[in-house]
Amino acid sequence: MKLGGTINVINVLKSAKLQIENGATITTLNVAGNLEADITNNGVITKLAGNGTAIERGLKANNYEGPIGENTAVAAIKATISAGNMEAVLLAYHLILGISDLADYKNLAPSYKSAVNTMLYNEKTGYLNATAIKIAFNEAIATQKAFSAIKNAMNASSLGVVFNNDHITLGIDLTEYNSLTNKTTVNQAIFNARNSFATVVAFQTVFNNSVATAKTTEAKDLALSLIQMQRSSVSDKQGSGNNGQVTVNWKPLTIEDISKSGATSYVIYYAEGIAVSKDTAGAKFVKVTNLNSSSLDISGLEAGTDYATVIYAVNASDVYSPASSTITAQAKDYIAATAGKLEGGIVLADDSTVKNIINAIDKHFLVTIDGAAIPVMVPAATETKSALLNAINTAISSKGVADFLKINS
Repeated sequence: MKLGGTINVINVLKSAKLQIENGATITTLNVAGNLEADITNNGVITKLAGNGTAIERGLKANNYEGPIGENTAVAAIKATISAGNMEAVLLAYHLILGISDLADYKNLAPSYKSAVNTMLYNEKTGYLNATAIKIAFNEAIATQKAFSAIKNAMNASSLGVVFNNDHITLGIDLTEYNSLTNKTTVNQAIFNARNSFATVVAFQTVFNNSVATAKTTEAKDLALSLIQMQRSSVSDKQGSGNNGQVTVNWKPLTIEDISKSGATSYVIYYAEGIAVSKDTAGAKFVKVTNLNSSSLDISGLEAGTDYATVIYAVNASDVYSPASSTITAQAKDYIAATAGKLEGGIVLADDSTVKNIINAIDKHFLVTIDGAAIPVMVPAATETKSALLNAINTAISSKGVADFLKINS
C-alpha cells in the first residue's frame, strides 16, 4: 500500500506492507502484528508504537514507543553478516538505537571506523537491547579516538595526558605506570613503537611490556644507588721514560650486587690534585668492563704529580653508584739504573760452574736496583750461564737488564 499526505493513525493488527513516500507523514503507527515499511522521498513516521515486529527500510521517526522499533534495530545489528556491513546498518537504524549524532563516527579515518564496526560485530550476539548497543558504540568510538591520539602523537610527552585521560577507554591499568619515578621511558617507548601496533590490543601489550621493563630498570637503578664502592688503596708505580703511573685498587661487587643492580662496568675517574668526581671539570676516566677486576694501572701521568682517584659502578642505563672514597697518590717516573752496584760477587767461569752452584736446588737471592730489592728465584734445573741470566732478567722485568761483565785478562 502506497501512502501520501498526512495520516493521523494507522493500526497494523495482523500484517501489512506499506510504502510511505513523497513527504507523507504518519502521525502514529501502531503495530500489533507484522509490518514491512519502505519509506522514501522524505516520508516520516512521527510515532511508532506497539508490540509487534517490523522491518523498516529508510525509516525516519521522531518518537518510538514500545519494543517495535528497538527490536527491529537490534535484530538488524545481530543479523549483520560481516563487520563491513555494520556501517550501513548503523546509518539506517542509529536513531532507533538512540544514537542521534554520528559525527564522530563519520569523521574517523577509515581504519578506525573499521575498528568500530569490527568491535560491534564481534560482540553483536551479546546485545540485549538498543541501550547496550548504544553504550558499546559510544565506547568503541571513544576507544578509537583515544587510539588515534596515540598513533598521531606529535611527541612522547603528550602521551602521558592521553594515558591519564583515556586509560579506562584504552583498557590499561595505570597502577604500575603511576608508581614509576620516571614515566618518560614508557612514554618514549610507546611513541617510538606507535607505528608498529595496528590495534588497541597490540598497544596494550606494548604498554604493559614497557611498564614492566621500566619497573625492572628502576629497581636495578635503585639497587645500584645503594651500593657503596669500597676502595682498598692507590699506589704509585714506576713507569717507563716520562710516563708516570699509579695503581688503583678496589673491592669488586658481589654476584648478588651485580644481579640486583645490573652493573656492567667500573669507571675510574682521576685528576691532578686531592679531590675528584665524575663531575670534576677536566677529569679523565677509564672504564673497566670485567666486573671481577680489582685493580687498574693508570699510565700517561705527569711524574712527581699528585693524582686523586675515585671509582663508581655503572649499569646499562648509565646510572652511577655512589662514589667510593677519594684517594691520592703521586705518579712516579722510571729512573734508568745507570749506577747500580753489585753487593757480593761471584765469578762464573763456565756453564759447569753454574751447575755446581745451583746443585739441582732452587736458589733465592736479591737484586737491588735504585734501592729497591727484587727477589730472584733460580730454578733447580738451571745448568748454564744463559739460563741463569734469563732467570734474573725475568725477575727484574722492565726495571733493568742484567748481563755478565766481560773481564779482560
